[in-house]
Amino acid sequence: MPLVHECGIINDINDSSLYNSYVPELKDCIVVNDNIIMELIDELSTMKTSIS
Repeated sequence: MPLVHECGIINDINDSSLYNSYVPELKDCIVVNDNIIMELIDELSTMKTSIS
């Protein structure tokens, strides 16, 4: 089985929630093959991923 990542977008970040459970069906996740992630790793590493 190839290495894949499931990516989703959380539209409303709630500071009181932990977001530590894995529920891809609730977040409409998409599957992305690892080779695509590795090609984009430099660009992805500069993206803001949380609200500060």
